[in-house]
Amino acid sequence: MIGDFRLLLPALGIWIGAFAQSLLLGINRFALATALLAIGVIMRKKLLGIFILASFVGALLLSIEQSSLQKEFFIERNGAVVQARVLLVSDVREVAGKIRGDFRQADRFMTEARVRQVDGVNLSVPFLLIGDQSLARYGPGQEIELLGKVQVFSGYSTVAGSLTQVGEITAITSGRWIWRSTSAVRARINSALQPLPSDARALIPGLVIGDRSGQDSDLTRVMQRTGLTHLTAVSGANFAIVAAFLLFIGRSLRIRGRYLWWTIALILLLFIFLVRPSSSVLRAAVMTGVLLIAKARGVRGSPIPALAGAISLLLLINPFYVRDAGFALSVFATAGLLFLAPVIQKRLSKRLRSELLAEALAIPISATLFSLPLIVVISGQLSIISIVANFLVAPVIAIITACGLILMIIAPINELLGTLLGWIITPFALWITFVARTLSALPFAALRWPQSWIGALSVIAAVCLILWILRSGRALPLILFSLALATQMLLAVKPFSQAWVPRDWTFFQCDVGQGDGLVIKSGAGRAIVIDVGPDDRQIDRCLDLLGIKQIELLVLTHFHADHVSGLAGAIEGRRVDRVWTSMMRDPEAEADLVSALLGQIPTSVPTIGTNYQSANVRLRVVAAESGVGANDSSITLIGNVSGVSFFAAGDLELAGQAQALTTLKRSSLLHLWDGQRVDFMKATHHGSALQDPALIGYLRPRVSFFSVGAGNPYGHPSQSALDQYARYGVIYRTDQDQSLALARRGGNLVVVAQPRSPWAL
Repeated sequence: MIGDFRLLLPALGIWIGAFAQSLLLGINRFALATALLAIGVIMRKKLLGIFILASFVGALLLSIEQSSLQKEFFIERNGAVVQARVLLVSDVREVAGKIRGDFRQADRFMTEARVRQVDGVNLSVPFLLIGDQSLARYGPGQEIELLGKVQVFSGYSTVAGSLTQVGEITAITSGRWIWRSTSAVRARINSALQPLPSDARALIPGLVIGDRSGQDSDLTRVMQRTGLTHLTAVSGANFAIVAAFLLFIGRSLRIRGRYLWWTIALILLLFIFLVRPSSSVLRAAVMTGVLLIAKARGVRGSPIPALAGAISLLLLINPFYVRDAGFALSVFATAGLLFLAPVIQKRLSKRLRSELLAEALAIPISATLFSLPLIVVISGQLSIISIVANFLVAPVIAIITACGLILMIIAPINELLGTLLGWIITPFALWITFVARTLSALPFAALRWPQSWIGALSVIAAVCLILWILRSGRALPLILFSLALATQMLLAVKPFSQAWVPRDWTFFQCDVGQGDGLVIKSGAGRAIVIDVGPDDRQIDRCLDLLGIKQIELLVLTHFHADHVSGLAGAIEGRRVDRVWTSMMRDPEAEADLVSALLGQIPTSVPTIGTNYQSANVRLRVVAAESGVGANDSSITLIGNVSGVSFFAAGDLELAGQAQALTTLKRSSLLHLWDGQRVDFMKATHHGSALQDPALIGYLRPRVSFFSVGAGNPYGHPSQSALDQYARYGVIYRTDQDQSLALARRGGNLVVVAQPRSPWAL
């Protein structure tokens, strides 16, 4: 056993040396490497000398690898468009376009690649290739030619930079047969799963072959929040099951000796290409290979030296894995299973009096505890329910993996049988998504944590405390720790529970970032919603917070992305009675998307003078058709809710505000407000500098809300806008105050801001 642990020393030495080199790129690398070598040679203690020599090797290899990026060559071409010949080395993945202010960027397609030639100069340098949808037609192993814009990455990076497609792509080669064959198998598996429910269709390929391409952002998010993302990454368990299956088949066919082991090795190699050779896959493959070699030679294999060998070999081959998140998480989780799981299982079995239950708990606890510090540094969040989530899904993982192995064999041969097997797997896959979605919806599912070494060290300290408690077996420390954890969870829950929202709220400004999302209470569980913000998750959470089950009127003031892109989150799972949309369908793409999402929901285009009335709400459209642009065509409302007057104007700019003012002066609106001061106003266009003092002076709002994203690049809200609104009443802004509720109590208006918590996500 001591020898097993000794093998970890050079592995850790290589890793630490390479990691230190990645942090010290500005220091003379040769001097650093020489110093480390000298120290290692003169050390009297053998083990420490081996460790430092391994550190030197790691630092030297990473230095050489960084030099091979040839950034100096590309710096001369930074920002220029070049003719490049590129070899794709991974599958193309789609990245949803981000919302920038009013507009949504087009979706992008990315892949890792090696640039083989630039403007006639031959080389071989890793790059990130970015393109449009035409890039998705190509796969790993294919060589293509294109015009691309070069952007060189500064500092430490595993690629020299990015190459963004300009113009058409020309295929040079179709790729090697192994890439073509495995890509075809992956396509057949996905095709066979198309008839399944959406969650099963998205999750099963990830569970079986590590293909996450079908997962949408919502499923990815809930899997992350509950610590279940690792399920869709092929791991050592997959390789172990495949190897055991092949061993069983081989022996059943009376294949013996080296032929059996060579056959297993060859099929496992094909399996690597099928699931794609990511760092975590290669770690699992090398460990499996080491253990198979030991078994073939009749030697008792130990997983600890296998893990050490995998770390050393992969870092020697590709030193860039030193800061690869997938590699690190894979190693740490495996280490937790090897070092910690047996200890926890032993302790728990004594208390629970059940070996099976103790093992089921020990596996997620050990893997989670070892991985937590890394997860905090990578994501800045701490999933405190991941152990529960992993425990709940553990019983179905083995079933899915075993059936998935059969699916990989059957689907390429007979798609119908593959679909049938997919239906068999579906209930188990849906159980995973049910657990993920249910637990993710809990307010304390994930806590915000410092995304730094301080955050990691604090988690390590907490893990050490947990281990000490488990080892001591004392009840008092366990009780105290549980109380502390419960207190922390309460601190996290409070901002997202309904406790802070006043029961008598009338208006609620959802904090949706740089966008708009205003909710007007019209009854118990009912509301009028004006705009839905840029993110469906944020508006969905806000409406859930308020208990809104029915939207009797949804007003989409105009079609800019920061006002309508959250539509799916607002309408999914809720009854929507009626929708108003702007008459100007600009931008056309967003308008078409809105129409598609609304489907058969009654939708109309209001004009100036259009009225709406329900039990507690009366409102009128006072601007909607300036014709100047999308902002100035925002549906603008004045109204009264349970005796509280309000004015909401979307993104009106100067022309639209002038139109609204004219309508206000010409119309008889005494049934909506007294003509003196409006009680509440949603500041126009996020408080931009384009404010009409005459309109604000005419309305003289007592309370004004600015819906604005923190750190937005547009300067919203402008100081001039803040000054104008503050002249007549109090102002609140979501970038500082988060979500805001307004209520009327007696003759007073009361505003309640969401309390801040440093922990809640």
